[in-house]
Amino acid sequence: MENTAVFIGHRYLPDEAALAPAVRAAVRRLLAAGYRRFLCGGCGSFDRLCAEILWDMKTGMPGVESILVHPYPRNHFPQSVCRYFDTVLYPGLEDVPPRYAIPRRNRWMVEQSQAALCHVTHDWGGAYQTLAYARRRGLQIYNV
Repeated sequence: MENTAVFIGHRYLPDEAALAPAVRAAVRRLLAAGYRRFLCGGCGSFDRLCAEILWDMKTGMPGVESILVHPYPRNHFPQSVCRYFDTVLYPGLEDVPPRYAIPRRNRWMVEQSQAALCHVTHDWGGAYQTLAYARRRGLQIYNV
């Protein structure tokens, strides 16, 4: 199994430009550590920032894959989101009610991963719950 990392963060970031250097450094560390598959939910500012940085950094790096993981079987992300990904994946959550699809997708991404690149600043909400699950699963955590 290839080393896989997941991006976990809040939907809204107050200052993406200030966070970008730390995200770039963390992605660089993950790549240096041998991580080659990166899973992203694509549903917020942190996801988009990570996806853009990874897309720029992986140029000329064969075998590095950026994967957008979709929570719903029929909805589509806009092209402005999809352009930063090599693959769009749906993990087969047909039996999950739509209101639980995003949290279940997040758990699935954690279950496929060995590391998490995170930006979680408060102890409530979906990003916090996903980070807590990643910690319980023993993932290597890179919190920026």
